[in-house]
Amino acid sequence: MIAARSAFLSLDEDNPVNWDHPINVGMRACYKAIGGTGFFGGNTLRDMCRRKYPKLDGSPTSGMLWDGTAAPNQYGSLRFNGLNYINCGGATELDVTTGDFAFCAAVSYVGTGQANFLIDKTTGPGANGYQILLGISSTTGMVSFRMNNSIRVDSAGPWNDGHWHLILCTRLSGTIYMYIDGGSRGSAAFSTSITNTSASLQIGARNGGSIFTGGYINDVCVWPSRGFSAADATQHYVEWLQGDRHRFNWLSRRSYSFAEGGGGGGFAFNPSLIRKRKSQSILLRM
Repeated sequence: MIAARSAFLSLDEDNPVNWDHPINVGMRACYKAIGGTGFFGGNTLRDMCRRKYPKLDGSPTSGMLWDGTAAPNQYGSLRFNGLNYINCGGATELDVTTGDFAFCAAVSYVGTGQANFLIDKTTGPGANGYQILLGISSTTGMVSFRMNNSIRVDSAGPWNDGHWHLILCTRLSGTIYMYIDGGSRGSAAFSTSITNTSASLQIGARNGGSIFTGGYINDVCVWPSRGFSAADATQHYVEWLQGDRHRFNWLSRRSYSFAEGGGGGGFAFNPSLIRKRKSQSILLRM
């Protein structure tokens, strides 16, 4: 058994994304919830791709709460109270057309609410664009990925069990696939263009600020022109479970180690290995 330890890691402000990692290829926006103060602080979602592309930081409505104990992969999350959401912009940058694409979101939700919008990039009900929802009609634990308000892939779950789940929706070579927690949950043939819209990407509500979501949402990423294979989806899920230690540049990421069994093993942290650069410290629970 690996003993539980805690230590502070720091995200590299100057270069938060490890662009050499294969999962990050083609990623245009990646929103992580980091609370507290400092560069990555505040109760919102920051775009980690900010140093390679113009940033698309989330703009939250009031009442957004940070919960450091709600940890999909060790560093806490935002709690949506059913009345707030985050507008991320990206009206043009996050559009997709006829090629491959991928979107993901991590969610923890318990309840029987219907039509919880995790991400929405449409101009409203019945409009073109793409959405990921939790809870459809009478199937309150279903995850649904919708495109152009016509094509959809559903997974009944139930996924409203209060545990963290990583939802990945992708198009690869003309077929839509849904992966949840690294496993395939459904597919549909769809090579038609997803009509570009003037809408921004919204997290936690339908575009325009209606039909809100309660619960936790984190790790929303968009790859506008890159599809994921089954192997990619599995690798993405494993990396996420491990705290994305290799996908992102933690200033102290080379200073941890693990040891099993007796002898006081667990987490070893050496502050002397941290580079002296601007950063935001966060708590890593092991």
